[in-house]
Formats: sequence, structure tokens, C-alpha cells
Amino acid sequence: MTRLWAWMTLLLSTLLLVGCGGGSGASGGDGTRYAIKVTVSGLDGSGLVLQNNGGDDLSVSANGSVQFATGLATGAAYSVTVKTRPTMLTQTCTRSNPTGTVANVDVTTITLTCTSLSTPYLFSAGAAGNKVTAFSVNASDGTLSLVDTRSEADLSTPTGIAVDSTGANLYLTNSGSSGAAAISRYTINANTGTLTSAGTVTAAGSPSGIVVSADGQHVYAAGTSGGAGQLRAFSIQSGGALSVVSGSPFSVGTTPRGVAVDPKGRFVYVANNASSTISVFQRDATTGGLTTGTSRATASQPQGLAVDPGGRWLYVANVGATQLTAYSIDQTTGALTQVEVKTLANAPYDLAVDPRGTHVYAVFNGSNQIASYQINSSTGALTEISGSPWSTGLEPSAVRVDGAGRFLYVANKQSNTLSIFSITSGALALIGSPSGGTGTSPVGLALFTR
Repeated sequence: MTRLWAWMTLLLSTLLLVGCGGGSGASGGDGTRYAIKVTVSGLDGSGLVLQNNGGDDLSVSANGSVQFATGLATGAAYSVTVKTRPTMLTQTCTRSNPTGTVANVDVTTITLTCTSLSTPYLFSAGAAGNKVTAFSVNASDGTLSLVDTRSEADLSTPTGIAVDSTGANLYLTNSGSSGAAAISRYTINANTGTLTSAGTVTAAGSPSGIVVSADGQHVYAAGTSGGAGQLRAFSIQSGGALSVVSGSPFSVGTTPRGVAVDPKGRFVYVANNASSTISVFQRDATTGGLTTGTSRATASQPQGLAVDPGGRWLYVANVGATQLTAYSIDQTTGALTQVEVKTLANAPYDLAVDPRGTHVYAVFNGSNQIASYQINSSTGALTEISGSPWSTGLEPSAVRVDGAGRFLYVANKQSNTLSIFSITSGALALIGSPSGGTGTSPVGLALFTR
């Protein structure tokens, strides 16, 4: 009896060991589960989500080894993909060994390497001098070097400026023109940053704001025609030429100024300065066509607009009310819900959100300052950081942040300068200004990131 009991105990122990196995994951024929692991490096920011075999979502917030919740059995196939990019949209993540078949060990050979894109060129629109200026950007210290200045006859008080996603084309709105010469196009030499005039495009009279969609497929420009506000939509053709989108122009409020497309390309917003409203559109990413959503009343004289990289919050500079307003974005309709209104000592004019989605920067063209506000990641509300604001040149009119979130640039209209700042945890430190070449009254800035 004793020997029989010992034999049964040994048999039971053996069965338990076989059942438990040595890995983790979905059961195989012998019950063994093996982990699917990914080694992540270079990640900057949040929002990265991976999938295995089209499911088993894995959110990644830091570098290192991460593991899917569900393992796989020996012989099972795996395929790791990126479901959602990091919210820092200037990062690209490259997979190595993302597919294969599970052997008798955990899968540890998959890597995901994220790199931040560089910002080689900055472009400035000089309103009074009817010039467009190109600078190369020093990747180490953010300083600017003049590479080209153009002043074609078709330039007439250029204000809005935008570069396409390939860095091959630059578009400017001529607020002193109308009709056939309302938008000027330049091609960009990828090696030198120099510009070549490529003609003009018809748009609404006295256009101002202009933006290129994040997918690089469409251009949207706001202006006024016959006293009515309009938003013109264009498809970017091969080579950079523009063709009118069906249904364009689209009606907006009175005296449209800033235009913004959410980074995911779903919604378009227009700040209507005279009617104190925000026009909301749902965007067809294929055609570029727009469906009018519910417009939102806002505080007096909205001017600058900025959307966070995750597409959750819209920020509005209300010049007439000396207020900065935060809205949450409905992820289905694009509708806006007010989160916060900050009444300020001075009127904000233009806004920029850093590529990590952690800070909003506002320039004040009446007090010659720039302020930094930390974004509450849960609510979108803003808190001005210690040391803010900082001095700029005279009448700052535009602000932009480079693709890595390390440097910030301000166009100072009255002093005919550009201010360069370094960024450390949202705080700014003045580096200096480029020596000449900004043209007269710089009012618009565009950065190309690759």
C-alpha cells in the first residue's frame, strides 16, 4: 500500500508539472504558454499602443521590455504591429523581427526603435516687405542660418504660411490680394532649403490662415469674399500643385483667421474673429471634403488656434477678451465642450502646442511676451509654469515649436526679428536671433520636419 501511494503521488506531481509548463501565454498541446515580448527604445511621449495578431492591445509608456498579456503555444504564429503611434507625431517607430512562429521558448527577439524626426528648415512670411525667407536649422543648438529670400511680384502682404508633409512645397496666403493670386506656391530644394516660385492659386479674397492636413493630402485656407467668410479646400496633386476639392468653398463665420486640422485628420476648425465663433467641420480624409458640424460661440475675437498632438483638446487665443480658452474635442463629431477659460493680463495672439502634448505656448503682441502653460493630461486645463512669461521682440505675431520639442521660434512683426528659445520642461531660455534676412514685418512661421 505504501509503495502504491508513493507511485500515485509521483504520477500526480508529474501531471501538475506538465500542466503548468515554464512559459506564459495561450495553452499549447501540453498546456505551455510562451510570452511575446518587445524591446522598446527611443520612445518619447505617450500614446503608443501595440497589437499582436490584430488584438491584445498593449499600451507602452516607457522604454524597455514589454510583454503582451496573452502568450502563445508552440507552433502559433505572432505578428506585432503598431496600432497607435506616439502622441509625439514627429516620432517614427520601426519594427524588427515582428512576425514569426513560437518555438519552445519565450519570444524575445522583437524590437521597436523610435526616432524623432529632424527639423531642417524654417520659413518666414514677411508681410510689409512682401517676402518669404528660408532658414536652415542647426539641430544641435536651434540657431538659424539664412539660405534664401524671395519677393516675387505675386506676393502681396503674405501672412499665412504652411509647408507640406514631404517638405517639397510651401504655400502662402496673400492677404493683400484676391482671386487668382491669393495663394502663392514655392517648391523647396530638399538639400539646401532654397525656394523656387511655382505660381499662384485662386482663393477667397484677402486670405489669412492656411494649414496642411497631417496626412499631407489637403490644404485649407480661410478668407473673406464679398463680406462672407469662406474656407477653401484643395487637394495636393503630384508635384505639389493644388486642385479645388468638390464642394469648396465652405461657409464660415465673419473675418476668419486661424485654421487648424486635428492631427488625426478628422476635423477642421476655423477661428472667426469678427463673429466670435469657431467653425467646426468633419473631414473626409480621402476627398478632403468637409461636412459642417456645430459651430461654437467663443469669447471675443478668436485669433490663433492649436490642437494637442493626441487630438483631444483645442486651444483658442481670444484677443478681444484677453482670454485663453480650452475645449475638449468629441472624438466622433469634433464638437467642442468648454473646459476652461483663463482671463489674462494681456491678449494672447498666436498659440503652439509642443509635440509631446505637455505644454501650450502663447504670444502676447501687446506686451511683447510669451507664456508657457502646462496641460493637465486628464482635463486639458492649463497652469502657467514658474518663470513664465518671457520677453520677445516687439509685437510677436507667430510661434512654432520644432519637431523634437527642443526649440521654439517667435516672429516679431514690429522689430523685424525672430526670437529663438530653448525648451526645458516647458521653460524657455532665449538663445538669440538670426542675423538679418527676416524681411519686413515677419508675421507667419512654418517648420518642415522630416
